[in-house]
Order: sequence, then C-alpha cells, then structure tokens
Amino acid sequence: MKPTKPMQWLAALLAGTGLLLPQSVLAQSPDAGSYRVTGGIGDVRLAEDGAFRGAVLDSEGRPLADCHVVVLHDATPIAKVKTDAQGRFEVLGVRSGVHQVAAGKVVSTYRIWKAGTAPPAASEQVMVVAGDQAVRGVLEGALFLVSTPEVMAAVVGGGVATAIALDNNDHEASS
Repeated sequence: MKPTKPMQWLAALLAGTGLLLPQSVLAQSPDAGSYRVTGGIGDVRLAEDGAFRGAVLDSEGRPLADCHVVVLHDATPIAKVKTDAQGRFEVLGVRSGVHQVAAGKVVSTYRIWKAGTAPPAASEQVMVVAGDQAVRGVLEGALFLVSTPEVMAAVVGGGVATAIALDNNDHEASS
C-alpha cells in the first residue's frame, strides 16, 4: 500500500511535534513519596563538644521551623530531631564517618570529622535546603499550551482527525 500525502504529512507533523515538546512533558514525574538526593559529599567538623550542627532552609533561604531531621549512618537512623524557630538543629553523639542527613524530602551526604582532624575546607555546620524545589524555568507562550499530557493528547488527536478527514476528502474528490 502506497502512503498518501496526508498520511506522510501527518507522520511528519507528529515527528516534529515530538521534537518540539518540552522534556517535562515526556519525562516521568517523580513519585510523591520519593526523596531528592543532593549531589556531592560535604565535609563537616564536629564542634569541640562533639555536637553535629546544621540549619534547614526553604528554597528561598528562609529557616524551616519544626522540620524533622534524621541523621543516618549506613542507611540506619541514628538520631531524629526537629529544628528550632530559626531552622537550626543539633545532634550529640555523632561519630566521625560518612552520614546522610534527611530533612523534608531531601537527603544530603556528609563526611563528619572529629574536631582537630577535619580538612581545612570542612564547615562547622551543614545547611540543608529542604523546601520546595526552586523553579528553574517557566514555559511561556505556545509551549505552555502543550505542557500537559491532556492538551498534548488533544493536539495529537486533532492532527490525526485532520489527516483522516483530508485523506477521505481526497478519495471522494477522485471518485
């Protein structure tokens, strides 16, 4: 069977539409219960009294009060605390080694050092950004119209219906 011009046009339209779609439309959205793991490992030195200190901020840099913070070692929780009104937390009894800090839906990894053994670049406390993710871009104009799967399905369906109608019209005209 020889492809007709409307069908070729439809195939080209669908291929072009797929190339023009924003990646957020094509990507699978993360599970609502999932955690966002931050990249890299930070070096932190314990205070002289052995306390592991930090602060939890939202994406705009404001302190998050009453935020649950869990310190883990080898995927095992070793401490659970809540932040104070200024978003600060403190955990006593943390040993040196690699630990994860979970706050909100964010998990960050740190190498914790005893006072006096930490490298010079090690910080005195951690800062975890646990608020909603910052918006990195905004869809504007025509791209906003195809940013949801429902709208995209309607666009593709309209394209298919148009191609079929044009193909049927060509067959009726040649009869």
